[in-house]
Amino acid sequence: EFTFLGSNLQGTTFDVIVKQQPASQTCTVSGGQGTFTDENVKSVIVTCGKVVTVGTWNIQNFGTSKAAKSSVMDLISKVMLRYDILFVQEVSTVGGGVGSCGTNSIVEICALLNRVNSADRAGAGTYSVVTSAQSGTTGAEKYAVFYRNSLVSISENFLVSAPAEGTYTRPPMVVRVNIGSQNFYVASIHTSP
Repeated sequence: EFTFLGSNLQGTTFDVIVKQQPASQTCTVSGGQGTFTDENVKSVIVTCGKVVTVGTWNIQNFGTSKAAKSSVMDLISKVMLRYDILFVQEVSTVGGGVGSCGTNSIVEICALLNRVNSADRAGAGTYSVVTSAQSGTTGAEKYAVFYRNSLVSISENFLVSAPAEGTYTRPPMVVRVNIGSQNFYVASIHTSP
């Protein structure tokens, strides 16, 4: 509920805006412009929702060598904390072992997930990860999608099948994202430069 301040407003116009966005939300106004009549204004609706940040990052052959360097892992986890959903491309499957943090996971991805979840992030919440099957015609690589549990869940993930041979060097990975009552698909594709 709200009240317009003033007297004898009939015939004058109004324009309702969001003066300052609340932290971690985006608010929009619909029906916010009009002219005062002798009736109550019922057209103004303010809707607020959480902002979810999504990114894609080609870490370039993320595997055993990079996972063994603490400074590299610190930098990667620091960048990852900026996102609620982050696709990581070029996860190498050479050298590492099978991980225990989800289907298709590898040791290095689980180590990165643990690093992100143990970082000092002022209550940002824990992350989970889904990892694709090995894909592509040019090497043993996977996609990994890290997501913030407090905002997001992922109910489905798959690699897109190529409609014709040679269409993709590495097919896109698609995830079905659930945020509250909203469900939508997000895709990431690793293209040739």
